[in-house]
Parts: sequence; structure tokens; C-alpha cells
Amino acid sequence: MGCEGVDPQGILHLRIREFLSHDHPTKIKQERAGVTKAAKAAYDKLYRAKNFKRIQANHAAYFQRTYDPAEAAKTRKLRMPRHVEYCRQPRYRRYKAAGAAVIPTGHAAIAQND
Repeated sequence: MGCEGVDPQGILHLRIREFLSHDHPTKIKQERAGVTKAAKAAYDKLYRAKNFKRIQANHAAYFQRTYDPAEAAKTRKLRMPRHVEYCRQPRYRRYKAAGAAVIPTGHAAIAQND
């Protein structure tokens, strides 16, 4: 998983738990706990993999509690002019004319298509 050398139950785990228990800005907490960004990223990756179902359930429950269809409709309506303008771009029109299945995205795709 790209987390070689990381023992989630060892010293790193204890340092991160100590790091998360302080009421200081993040940078100060990381320095105090001796946790590097790479080590914390590796720990977070393992944590998310281990607790994936619970995290997904929490996200779904939050969405169900907070989603307002009327508010979402207003947001979509506000964004529609941007979408229409996007559909008028020459790059998009070439894509549609070619009948491609997927729009390439990102900076490289924009440079290659323009």
C-alpha cells in the first residue's frame, strides 16, 4: 500500500495520538510530537484503509442529515451558465464532434487539446 516501514501500533501511532490531543496549531503539534508529514500521511492512509466502511457510513449519514434538495437546486441553477459556456468552448466541441468516450482532464490534457 506504499506504507512500508510504518507500524500503526508502534511509536508513530503513539506520537500521532499525542499530537492530536494537544490544543495547538497543527505545525506546532507536529513538531512537538516529532511527526513528519510523510509519516502522518502514511499513518492516515493506513487508518483510512482500516476504517473505510465506518468512514463511508459516517459520510453517508452526514450527507443524509445535511442535504437540502431545494438548496442544491438553487446551486445548480447558479452554476448552469458556467456549464453552458464550457459546452461552447472549441475544445469541448471538438471532443463532442469526435465522439470520444471520456473527456481528458488536467493541465496536460488541456495543453494537448488546445
